[in-house]
Amino acid sequence: MRIDFNGFRYTPVLLNRGAGKVHVFEEVGFDVLAFWKLWGGHKYVIHTYDWDCVRAEIAQVMVESGNGIRAETGLVFAITETPGSHLVKARFGVGTTSAYDGGRAMLGRWEHIRRFMRREAPLMQPGDKLFADWGVTFWEALFSLQPLLGPGSGEYWKSGKWYIYLAGVWILPLLPYTMFAGLMRWLSYVLKVEPKWPDSILASIGGEPLSREEIEQLTHVIPGPRKQVQAGKRRKSKGLSKETPRIE
Repeated sequence: MRIDFNGFRYTPVLLNRGAGKVHVFEEVGFDVLAFWKLWGGHKYVIHTYDWDCVRAEIAQVMVESGNGIRAETGLVFAITETPGSHLVKARFGVGTTSAYDGGRAMLGRWEHIRRFMRREAPLMQPGDKLFADWGVTFWEALFSLQPLLGPGSGEYWKSGKWYIYLAGVWILPLLPYTMFAGLMRWLSYVLKVEPKWPDSILASIGGEPLSREEIEQLTHVIPGPRKQVQAGKRRKSKGLSKETPRIE
């Protein structure tokens, strides 16, 4: 329970182009014997490395999915003792893994990062997309794995596909179990903490990161009027211009 409900939702990596540094947010484990301490204890450490000591690697990992175990690829940063050295002192993953593409997505991610850190390309370009938030609402989680019930089920009812109806009827008797599994996923998301960079790290990159709406504007994905107003208010509350800044 403590592993599922305690800790951080993810552990980010921050690229500081101005200082030529890479900051890694690492969660510190807990004492497995202290099983009665179910909550609290969100501990972390920040590792900072020189960009010149970064070496990219494409690693293969085995991932368990609903259809069994499959091989996926991930981007890994290997940190060498000195620039150009072959002695690696640390390794960590960057972003999510991908499958069925032979590592092309990971090569593209590395090229994007490399060009950005060498000032050959902007942070975001038209067409770039952020990783989707894996969180779900309470009702979405409660009726997950039940195509004929809950939010979004109307699309399945209107699809006219007989096999969806058959699957929905077949899994309906398992509703108590799927509701329990969905509730556990929702609780895990709610109880885990969003990672926050220390003020010293944020100051070194010029302040708070841009919001999702501001980044979407940079990539020519125009959010709705309500989101634009909300983004402007957030920037104004921080003493910043209401206009979305450009990132070169």
